Amino acid sequence: MVAFEPQAECLRHLQSRFRFKRNVQIQPVALSDSEGEAVIYQSSSHTISSMSEEFVNTVAKTVFADDTWDQRATINTRTLDQMIALYGMPGFINDRRRGV
Repeated sequence: MVAFEPQAECLRHLQSRFRFKRNVQIQPVALSDSEGEAVIYQSSSHTISSMSEEFVNTVAKTVFADDTWDQRATINTRTLDQMIALYGMPGFINDRRRGV
């Protein structure tokens, strides 16, 4: 299994949780339409983040009005095609664009 997690705090949690699982690989990247770097917008609740400024501007005043969105981080990105070339065709993809 391969997981992709660009946020440092979440990455540390996953690495700790799966440190003894040899069949789990955690890549410290976000999947995007291009390889490089991107900005991720993080709320005061570290479980809520997005690479979409439009999403943040929409939900910050409504759904997540109690959270502040003043944290940003530059993260590495790779494409799904690059990851398929490395790991093969995925059996499951959790597409978080439909939510947070």
